Amino acid sequence: MFRLFGIILAGLTMSVVGLDGCTIDPARQASRESGFGRLISTTDIPRLSSTTESEIKKVAASMKRVKSGSCLIAYGASGTGKTIAARMLAIEIGNPLFRVDLAAVVSKYIGETEKNLSRVFDNAASNHWILFFDEADALFGRRMSVNDAHDRYANREVVHFAGRLQKHRGIVILATDSRENIRPAIQKQCRHKIKIQK
Repeated sequence: MFRLFGIILAGLTMSVVGLDGCTIDPARQASRESGFGRLISTTDIPRLSSTTESEIKKVAASMKRVKSGSCLIAYGASGTGKTIAARMLAIEIGNPLFRVDLAAVVSKYIGETEKNLSRVFDNAASNHWILFFDEADALFGRRMSVNDAHDRYANREVVHFAGRLQKHRGIVILATDSRENIRPAIQKQCRHKIKIQK
């Protein structure tokens, strides 16, 4: 009986303690279990242009003053440092940065993408993550026309995201090569926009 109790206790402890005996950060544990992305390191960050870094500091200061949620669109050509900018903002805010894996979130099954997005936002709210959607236009980009059922459901996904974004009390970062690629409905909810330059 004591042996059985010990096994059960050890199993419960595994969610908090790693195999090497070190305590696991609860936020990192939640990140692993979410299956929709991962936490990004905010140490040893390369520098960006002084203009961009100054803009990031201003946005961070503004976001700290707002009690409701905030959204930033970080845009610039590929390789200019949008991920670096997201990491810098996370340092200024002081919250973990969670990079959303859109390939894992988006599903071919009707309604599943919306459910996955809800899980992402719920996890972010519980763990105080800053959500980072890299190449956001892959999901939230403009569509010139609605040609088939997939396009219609994609529109539903964007509407759902916009609704969750409006209710979310945390911080969301959308990265894209061009801000014009992001749908107007999403842009309206993103008060902050920064052009990223090295």
